[in-house]
Amino acid sequence: MTDYIREVRVNHNETNNTANIKQVISSKWDDIPVEEDTRIIHRIEAALNDLDCVYETWFWDGVQAQSLIFIEEELTISLENMEKEIRENTTLLDYKDSDITTKVTNGYVFFNFNFEIS
Repeated sequence: MTDYIREVRVNHNETNNTANIKQVISSKWDDIPVEEDTRIIHRIEAALNDLDCVYETWFWDGVQAQSLIFIEEELTISLENMEKEIRENTTLLDYKDSDITTKVTNGYVFFNFNFEIS
């Protein structure tokens, strides 16, 4: 199985969390929630096993991490099985035994990983 990235351009504006990000991904991702005080470092549209997602790196309260974000209603397998897919069939995790947290909010499913505390 192959994970791939459709778009590699990144527009970054540190004064506004998402101002230029929407220019590089399709409108179906316009409503991804961003928690207060979270800074999105980059966000690109991707796919995992032909399932559309967004791959992002973010920073919040001294923690930098990455997320794969899916539209909840488009997931065709359980959250546990999707986590297993991410862990076993992608090269995204820094370490195969890295922690992955899952959060479901506002119709989106976030799989968060590669946590670094600065």
